Amino acid sequence: MRAEPIALGGWQRREQTLTFAVVGIFALVILRLFVLQVLEGSKYRELSEENRIRVEVLVAPRGEIRDRKGRLLADSAPSFTVTLDPFDKAYMRNAKGMDSTLAVLGPILDVDPKDLREKIQRERKVSFLPIRLKRNVDMKSVAFVSEHRDQLPGVQVESEPLRRYTLGPMGSHLLGYVGEISDKELADPAYSDYLSGDLLGRMGIERRYERILRGKDGKRFVEVNALGRKGEFLGEKHPVLPVRGTDLTLTIDLDVQRAAEEAFEPGARGAIVAMDPRNGEVLALVSKPNYDPNEFSTGITQARWDELSSGGNYPLFNRAIQASYPPGSTLKPFTALAALETGAITAGTYFAQPCTGEYRFGSRSFGCWKHEGHGGLALHDAIVRSCEATATAPFGNLAAKTNGFSPFACTSGRLILRDMHAGAPCRTVAPMISFCQV
Repeated sequence: MRAEPIALGGWQRREQTLTFAVVGIFALVILRLFVLQVLEGSKYRELSEENRIRVEVLVAPRGEIRDRKGRLLADSAPSFTVTLDPFDKAYMRNAKGMDSTLAVLGPILDVDPKDLREKIQRERKVSFLPIRLKRNVDMKSVAFVSEHRDQLPGVQVESEPLRRYTLGPMGSHLLGYVGEISDKELADPAYSDYLSGDLLGRMGIERRYERILRGKDGKRFVEVNALGRKGEFLGEKHPVLPVRGTDLTLTIDLDVQRAAEEAFEPGARGAIVAMDPRNGEVLALVSKPNYDPNEFSTGITQARWDELSSGGNYPLFNRAIQASYPPGSTLKPFTALAALETGAITAGTYFAQPCTGEYRFGSRSFGCWKHEGHGGLALHDAIVRSCEATATAPFGNLAAKTNGFSPFACTSGRLILRDMHAGAPCRTVAPMISFCQV
């Protein structure tokens, strides 16, 4: 028998086709690896580092505030803050897990879990950083969070400087207070260097010198695992240390401030401003009733805010610079000087109309502190005895002679300008209130 030759042409073509396909696939894989590792290697290395490394903000302590003799009025003290990362992988997989975490933390932090939930929902829209749940927590809360960290995903205890007012309520309207930045302020370009949860000055010196007192925050780099849990600090990435704010020395004298505070009876309302007549420096500023600015440093509840901002006493209202009060006897020398300068009266002018307990100007009547009146007085005696009726007469004479009050305004303006240029320049904090900065 004779054997038939086997046809291999079809198998060879299929083998070649399969070989080309395998080679092509490997070529594509190698080309893609080349693109990923060589051409775009730096891009994906950066993304990998972002997943592995977490940037933590190091809050800068605010500058100290001292009186003219160097005595401390406000500083920063170390404290603990409990934070929660709403973007932790545990919550991304199971959103209801956050409710369980907040239910545990609420009683420990003495905060309603609903309030914590609202705070997280509000702040997670404007920042990807961990959210501060409560500042200045006690050691019991710190110990609980540290011991149960495995059951509280995304929860950390951070060390932060806390604004402290060493005098408590004393000088509260003078110094002001700090509070968390609002969402509206975060949207303002003027606050572009602030983050959600940052503190800024709200009143007084804290507000006026916010940019000076605030300082510059730092940052550090922490390695996190696949679950997002914080590990060791990275040695190859050196932290950027925070820079403390600038210290301020005020013209305030603590002894005068304390005496002015103690001059008020409990529950009284009013204000005292003590100034050095030689240069206009403010030695004391008091407004009653007052408040404790330390409450705002740790975060104030809505109920407490409503209590402070309403109720009739209005302790947040600064009566020293915001209220309207009659100028009193301090205005009498100005009216007398303006009348003398324009010739409306002379130094020896004796007012024919005696003080009967009131002075009538047009349709208005101005009463004197001595209801029975002082009788007839000259200008000098009227100022010495602080007679409202007679000492107010130059004002009427001035208006009658000049057909207006512009000479009084010009004389007062020149006196103020002369005093401003006589001494060292001061930075204005509020109308007629200045605090020199050192």
